Amino acid sequence: MDLAKLVVAVGIALVLASFLNSTISTFYKPPKYDLSCSGSLGGCDDLIKTQCGKSPSGGVLGEDVNSYYDCQSRVYSSQEYRDCSKNSKNNQQTCLEKQKSSLENYQIIYYIILIFSAIALIILGFFLLHEESIGVGFIGGGVLITIGAIFFSSIAILTASLFGAFSGLGGLVGGLSPGLEQQTVPDATLDGIDTGLSEIDNSLNDSELDSIITGEAIYDVNKNTSTLSYLNIICLLIVLIILVLFAHFKLEKRNDIQIM
Repeated sequence: MDLAKLVVAVGIALVLASFLNSTISTFYKPPKYDLSCSGSLGGCDDLIKTQCGKSPSGGVLGEDVNSYYDCQSRVYSSQEYRDCSKNSKNNQQTCLEKQKSSLENYQIIYYIILIFSAIALIILGFFLLHEESIGVGFIGGGVLITIGAIFFSSIAILTASLFGAFSGLGGLVGGLSPGLEQQTVPDATLDGIDTGLSEIDNSLNDSELDSIITGEAIYDVNKNTSTLSYLNIICLLIVLIILVLFAHFKLEKRNDIQIM
């Protein structure tokens, strides 16, 4: 292949890979992240407003402030608040599970589209080898898309891990630090608030708390990672077999015939 054909083949490969990637990204959108999944226990905080009124502002100490925080600590330690906190945590977990499932399905389908597009281009390229620049360009485009699919799977696995860690931190902050505002609090009332928060913390056993911190209770990172990793290995093996077989029968055999 002379230099002109090589330049054309490289250009076809690059433009073809970019075109297909842009087309897939345009028409197959990723799922939107629902920010409400990582929200705080807003509904439970309404119990404090209902039973104790508005929070004192300005950090002014006095009998009203002490009374408010005494009421707040009683609400935190009440069964009603604990039930509300538990329900809110369950709803948050369900929401994040849906987000996880939607993201995983998108990643797998997007990866399959890339790989099948690459395989189709490679096969088509071998059938077009009588037009060297075009055939090599299509094969090169398929190889580039395969490389892009490898990078996509790696990024998807990393994203899944970060998503799980973020979900765990969101659950920890939302579930264990409800409704506390940044303001000056009398020392006498801090003990009462700490008691209420301690009872909320004690409602979670050690395994549940570890799961929230690591994100395992909300997002099964290992499962998602294995699915995409194994799929990547299988698809790359298929692409490699197709390249080797077509190279053998379409290139090597043809060269042998020409020599004879």
